[in-house]
Amino acid sequence: MRIIYTALFVLFATVAAAQSESDFAQTYMKLYAADAHLTCNTIGPSMIQQMLTLDEVENNQEALAALKKIKSLRIVGQPDGKVSEAAFDKALKLLQANDERYKLYEEYDEKSLYVRKKGNVFVELVLLLKEQPTLLIDITGTMTEKFVADLMKERSEIKPS
Repeated sequence: MRIIYTALFVLFATVAAAQSESDFAQTYMKLYAADAHLTCNTIGPSMIQQMLTLDEVENNQEALAALKKIKSLRIVGQPDGKVSEAAFDKALKLLQANDERYKLYEEYDEKSLYVRKKGNVFVELVLLLKEQPTLLIDITGTMTEKFVADLMKERSEIKPS
């Protein structure tokens, strides 16, 4: 019986730790948002669930499959213009300082994609953008290599404003 209680305690502690784990955008905003006058817009699980019921999504299997993999989406940026180079540098240094957690996946056109994985599953994607109103886009969920590859194929869609 004692083993069962110990196993349950470990299970609940693991679940609690996973739920309290903050994503990159949250961490960045806590540390630097006030200084840089940045905003963070979040599309959370309930909004994503609502999006799944839209006719445009229900009738598009590709969009439906993609949205089902996403838990949340955060967009950090400067609504009034380009994000400062200092804000970009702080984000880059924070990613590099957490290189055990975030790995550089790909760089292109002054954009960098960092990923966080658990096993073979991508649980977080952080797209860092330079000299744009959007500093970073942070996607959490349970994403596959194919999902990330498909996202990277569409990268030409993300252009400077």
